[in-house]
Order: sequence, then C-alpha cells, then structure tokens
Amino acid sequence: MYQQQQNQSHHSQAAPPNNMNTSQNLNGTMGSQQSNNNTANLKGKLQALEEMILQLADELQYHKKEVQVLRSEKETLESVLTMKT
Repeated sequence: MYQQQQNQSHHSQAAPPNNMNTSQNLNGTMGSQQSNNNTANLKGKLQALEEMILQLADELQYHKKEVQVLRSEKETLESVLTMKT
C-alpha cells in the first residue's frame, strides 16, 4: 500500500502542470512529500508497536505458565503437609 502511494505521488509529480503556476505546483509537491513522510513515520511506529505487543504477549504467556507451575507446587506442598499431620 505504501509503495502504491509512492507510485501515485510520483505520477502526480511527473505530470505537467495544467493551469497551475509554479509556486502552487511546488506547494503541492511539498505537501505530498510531507504526507508520504508522515505515512512512513506512522507506518514505522505502528510496526514497532506491533512488535512490542507480540513481545508482551509472549511474556504474558510465559508468566501465566509460571503461575500455573507455582500453583501446582503450592497444592503439592499443601497435600504433603496434610499427610504429615
């Protein structure tokens, strides 16, 4: 999608100005470059957030398993203590 946007912006920049003066054309070009930069920055930030979410989900799964192991150990110790008394 990002490449499509880049291609579209390159096509619009390469087209000769119809009845626009040079300053309007330059402003349009600068505006499209800024929107492409914003898109790139936003896309990069979203990718970084997605990676962080995946890492946190992995850590959460690890900790859930650890809690299950600890609960199991607790139950085992409690049953051993009740047998000894």
